[in-house]
Amino acid sequence: GYFLACGMNSMGIMLSGGLAREMAEWIVNGSPNLDLFGYDIARFHPDCARNQEWVQQSSHESYAKTYSIVHPMDEHLAGRNGRRSSVHDLLLEEGCVFQARHGFERPGFFSTGHKKGEASVLEYDYYGAYEQSDLQNDFEHKKPYHLKTSKLQGRGHETYPYRELIENHITFDWPPSLNVVAEEASACRSGVAVFDQSYFGKFVVVGKEAEKAVDYIATNRFDEEACPPGRVKYTCLCNEKGGVEADLTITKLQKEAIGVLNHASDKKDQFDADVSAFYVAAGGAQKTHNLRWIETHIAPFDCDIIDMSDRMSLLSVQGPKSFELLSQIVDDEASLSNLKKLPFSYACHASVQGHPVLILRLTFVGELGYEMHCRYEDAQAIYQALMSKGRAMEIERGIPVRNAGYLTIDSLSAEKGYRHWHADVTNSDTPFEANIGFTVSGTLKTSNKNFIGRKALEEQKESGVRRKLVCLELEENVPLYGLESIWRDGKCVGFVKSTAFGHTIGKTLAYGYVSKEGYQQADFLSSEDRPVQKSEKILNKWLKAGTYQIGDKGVRRNAKLHLKAPFDPNNERITPEDQVNQESSESNGSIAGAKVSCNNSNSTVL
Repeated sequence: GYFLACGMNSMGIMLSGGLAREMAEWIVNGSPNLDLFGYDIARFHPDCARNQEWVQQSSHESYAKTYSIVHPMDEHLAGRNGRRSSVHDLLLEEGCVFQARHGFERPGFFSTGHKKGEASVLEYDYYGAYEQSDLQNDFEHKKPYHLKTSKLQGRGHETYPYRELIENHITFDWPPSLNVVAEEASACRSGVAVFDQSYFGKFVVVGKEAEKAVDYIATNRFDEEACPPGRVKYTCLCNEKGGVEADLTITKLQKEAIGVLNHASDKKDQFDADVSAFYVAAGGAQKTHNLRWIETHIAPFDCDIIDMSDRMSLLSVQGPKSFELLSQIVDDEASLSNLKKLPFSYACHASVQGHPVLILRLTFVGELGYEMHCRYEDAQAIYQALMSKGRAMEIERGIPVRNAGYLTIDSLSAEKGYRHWHADVTNSDTPFEANIGFTVSGTLKTSNKNFIGRKALEEQKESGVRRKLVCLELEENVPLYGLESIWRDGKCVGFVKSTAFGHTIGKTLAYGYVSKEGYQQADFLSSEDRPVQKSEKILNKWLKAGTYQIGDKGVRRNAKLHLKAPFDPNNERITPEDQVNQESSESNGSIAGAKVSCNNSNSTVL
């Protein structure tokens, strides 16, 4: 119940009126009307905020760059290397160029222009602005806390390859990494890409009323009838106004999977196999925000949430040959059998390189794929086994197996129309507006369960949406970076929220919300203040009837509307076994288009 509105860096007078209004809304109704994540203290990981050295460095860099031009691919140099994956050093040796998100070093892309391991993030040198001896003496004299002694001399690093890489990306044109990312994306679409996504938030909701608690906070259904053990569901967590506070996956754990958690825990037998448990995997940048939201709203229930984020790693194996690679590193026939029978959006346990692993069959890039969740330390052996077998596949059979980073994820996920919280969807956007209404519609139709935001979402489903997220594909190949205007038949109807270059389709993609009355009267008003006349409801018929342009630096560029994912709109690549069974049914004269049920334990990945 403690709220802060401070630290505005000399902008408090300018921002005070709007922030006061939103702060009052936040205190009274539990969430602001506008997206204020950029002001939320939860955007910082607690380990960073409590670390005085991180605060000292980050405060300096933030202040020094207050009036600098904000470039889309710039990276902080301060406060680095505090949170790292267990495979960090292995990735660095493979040429990884890291990004800092929520204090975590996550892979951005893999450079081919530097020696392996050369692009490491070095000690912060304050951009060479001070003599290091004077700086250290000043800190020693003034600081009420411990700062480690700097090894730097003079005015900082004479050579710094990582900083040079980042400075080469300070552009509004195509970045130097474009071709590297294209190679990573190509490997994912034709062979295998291995992603280290260990910076994800990883929580366990456990206790007698865990099922009731999860069912209450989530838009999707997690009751026994709709969610058997082993089922993985993508869902939204909404506020009372129907805005999306989080989008994440929740797995109802099988008893056998509890052993993976106990193996990863630093407390002996922390999890009881006979007590209901749900495993939550959430985007890393929102980890603290998501944990706070869940903790707050499950408090009335007899259950707990346990943060396993720093005790577990997440390695994701994606691509049409991902099953073939993964099947080579499991330890026994039981694990291989579990993997073969694993349908999409389900989980199983397996033994991999002598370590217990929770495997989720999921994708965020639109391919056959698997996430391996394991104990933090165990990821090293698993990663090395993956790369060893992957290199053999490439040498012997020409199947590309590559490390890949988050720039590649951005490209591939944009082609598939997948959402990024805070980029495409926020607390001020509803699932229906963001085109992820499938996480809600089934619940409203088949269940009377009470979940947060149900009333508002029922009303919106009945009346229709007045603003909607659309996907636009540029005719020209030019980079976009967000906040460009969206035009329909010569009228400005919204602005771009997120962009990416789709390397598979070879086009620039842009996502943004549009409304009939235009952004001036829609996007900056609360749901209560927006006009609700039926004539303003947005239907696909109206969307398809328009001609679109994107306003980019004074030029309007023609764009094509997509109502479905630009790449693989029917999800044929995600569930290839469905296509095999469909072809078999057609050849046998059976009903065409039959799909394999997720409950069919005999379905096999081919």
